[in-house]
Amino acid sequence: MLIELLNEEKMQVVDEVKSWEEGIEIAATPLLKKNYITIKYLRSMLDDVKELGPYINIAPGIIMPHSRPENGVLQSGMSILKINNGIPFINNEKIYLVIMLALIDDKSHLNYMSQLATLLMDEAKRNELLAVTNVNDLKELLIKVEK
Repeated sequence: MLIELLNEEKMQVVDEVKSWEEGIEIAATPLLKKNYITIKYLRSMLDDVKELGPYINIAPGIIMPHSRPENGVLQSGMSILKINNGIPFINNEKIYLVIMLALIDDKSHLNYMSQLATLLMDEAKRNELLAVTNVNDLKELLIKVEK
């Protein structure tokens, strides 16, 4: 379950950020502080986007920065940053949600990716997710969606 990877410490809601890079850095902060990832993993995610383009733009208004486990994942974890006012991404699409996924191996992500895809492919649920404005509502929505 996605909620197993999350808790309130890994959910953040802010009104704005200066850039998509700062959004990724803020989203990574809880995982860095709790030793889920290293600074190398954060740098790798940023470098990958700069090199490969907007491949992390997984749904309208949503990016999922990630990199290979060997680039600095210490334990599987996930964090979410909601940016209420949005921020332009490199493809000029406005981003409101940064879902950071750090998984220890290539196989464990399949279950979590399937759950995320189910959530994000449902337009009503995705819109509800993009509309939350505080951590409590975000947490309640994720719990509701998983039931």
